[in-house]
Amino acid sequence: DGDYLHVNNANFAGAKSDLYVQKTITSKTTVSGSNIQREVVVDFKNPHAGSDCNLERAGLCLNAKLRNLIRIYVPQGSKLVSIKGAIIKDPEHKQYDELGKTVFEAYTEVLPLGKAHATFSYTLPSSISATNYKLLVQKQPGEETEKLNITVNGAEKYTGLFDKDKQVQ
Repeated sequence: DGDYLHVNNANFAGAKSDLYVQKTITSKTTVSGSNIQREVVVDFKNPHAGSDCNLERAGLCLNAKLRNLIRIYVPQGSKLVSIKGAIIKDPEHKQYDELGKTVFEAYTEVLPLGKAHATFSYTLPSSISATNYKLLVQKQPGEETEKLNITVNGAEKYTGLFDKDKQVQ
């Protein structure tokens, strides 16, 4: 019955570079009157050198370019303001409804020893209460090392390992 956020990353590459990439999700929510705005920043960092991807030399290509589809699931009726730092592959599908949520979608690439980020800015629907504001951030299954930072109106609500779903008020 409150606010909701789920960040889903999908590796489209043949390599397993997502094993090497460190991810941090930062959610900044601003509640002003009955208006609620959010900025979600997903930072990617691959601090490791690339693998030998030459199959003719029997190289095991685990750490190569990460080709990543990011989907942000938010309350249905949310309105996208902007996506920065990421590629929008199909402009018609950067925002759509699925599973009773609104989804914002973009694409990033992270090279070995490289960094990337994607910033999603949006407004929440008026059905989300600004007076009794609460947020559920749902963890992506299988992710073990993501970090999460949550602030609401500039107040830090959580910073640390994103090891389970988090609810803040």
